[in-house]
Amino acid sequence: MKYLFEYHSSTQALFNCQNLNFNNHLAEVEKITGHKAQNFNAQIFIQEVKETLVFKRFSTNLPQREKLFRDFISHEKNSEIESIILKKYPTIKGKKLRYIIDFLIKKEVLTITYGTQTELYNSLKRTFNCNIGTYPSIFGYTVNETKDSDYSRITNELEMLLNDYFKVL
Repeated sequence: MKYLFEYHSSTQALFNCQNLNFNNHLAEVEKITGHKAQNFNAQIFIQEVKETLVFKRFSTNLPQREKLFRDFISHEKNSEIESIILKKYPTIKGKKLRYIIDFLIKKEVLTITYGTQTELYNSLKRTFNCNIGTYPSIFGYTVNETKDSDYSRITNELEMLLNDYFKVL
């Protein structure tokens, strides 16, 4: 324990010495140049670098990747969940696709708002890569859980298939 304290003390003394030398050197530079050192703000510095001609010329503007269905699923195993749904329902469309969406919303792994519905619809078209129906056939439909037998069948199937993913939730 005594050795650690001595090591810490000597390290601290070294840092103090370096700091003193740096501040003395900084004072000399300020005296010679007539310019006072400024505090460094990382965010401003990054923004200034991004505005330079060199940065603009050599930085690549990568096109944004188009979102897939899994990108809307807020679960650590979103790719696996998407894959299971795709295997079980490769050609699902319309209101039946809405049942899957509602199931995931109830499991609190999918959140959609009015502004993201179009984006979600386009991601579903890319993910399923087939005719999934029109936007109104999916989002213009009000789910009636008690009246539609397909709703209970699909949600029960999803509950069985995805049970392991939602035990913790």
